[in-house]
Amino acid sequence: CNSILDKAGVLLMFIAWCNENEGFFSLIPSIIAIVISIIAINAQNKGVVFEKRLKLYVNANRIFKSCELIVKRCTGWQARTQRNLISLILFRPNSQEAECLRELGNTNSQSERYNQLIDKYISMYIDIYLKENEKINEELSIFYPPKIATYMQELLSHYDELLMSFPILETAEIEEWINNVQKILDVIEEKNILKKMKRKMSISIYS
Repeated sequence: CNSILDKAGVLLMFIAWCNENEGFFSLIPSIIAIVISIIAINAQNKGVVFEKRLKLYVNANRIFKSCELIVKRCTGWQARTQRNLISLILFRPNSQEAECLRELGNTNSQSERYNQLIDKYISMYIDIYLKENEKINEELSIFYPPKIATYMQELLSHYDELLMSFPILETAEIEEWINNVQKILDVIEEKNILKKMKRKMSISIYS
């Protein structure tokens, strides 16, 4: 009985307060609008994070698979075969980069044409890959914690190094690159970095 009386008392006090503050109810639509806006902004931000993490995951997976293929399939071949295999993994067969590398393979390294092709390849690297890889590196730090980002950034660094200097690398340098990348790939697999990236991508929507 006392509980009912207490609740009734609180209700009467609330009604009295509302009567004394007639402007209260006029504020309700504004308060609701603010709350809805906050919820919408929060959902939108989560959507942006999801999109960024999805793109980063796709790029990280692509880079990982490319490096993995090079490590598995391009070790121990003669120089020309090794270069052709790596080129097929890095570039589409009909791409400008692949065509440039094919011509380089058939051009005397002492000729002027060889130097022109090297310049052409470097220009393509700058235009197509440099800014994109820098962007991936930066966004990894923004959208993933260091315990995930660090490993993928290290792999990206080696991948970018191969893209940049591939035409002028000697066989011994390529083999050294393969050995270094194998170690990074092993750590990424051991620590399930790509799986963690995928999980974080889902968390950004539902958390």
